[in-house]
Amino acid sequence: MLKGSCLCGSIKYALNGPPLFLSYCHCSLCQKASGSVMLAALHTGSSGFQWIGGEQYLNAYESTPGIERFFCARCGSNMPVVRGAHITIPAGTLDTKVGVKPVVHVYCASKPAWDELSDTLPRFAGLPPESFWSKPNPE
Repeated sequence: MLKGSCLCGSIKYALNGPPLFLSYCHCSLCQKASGSVMLAALHTGSSGFQWIGGEQYLNAYESTPGIERFFCARCGSNMPVVRGAHITIPAGTLDTKVGVKPVVHVYCASKPAWDELSDTLPRFAGLPPESFWSKPNPE
């Protein structure tokens, strides 16, 4: 079981299911939301996810029409986003070590020029084509 929380510890969540993959998003919105050059995000299905404390502190901001980002009203930490059957968890909010490694860099066209990627992960200007995800294991 994976567990996570916000910076102040007011919001807590748990995932009793397998993580699918970890990605690095370099879009300008993730840069602003994370305060960094990218957002590391764990992706998983929504079954087995639950808020286990502090849901009353969970706030949302519509960063793009129809797309909400969740955060803690007390400390401002990014929080997991549940969209239908998919959950995106800001990896920095995990309290438990996760056994998956990053598989891709997305929205690299938006990354700062001074941000030099030194790994060998696949890179895409935007999102990868659907064929990228049809591989048995994107790693």
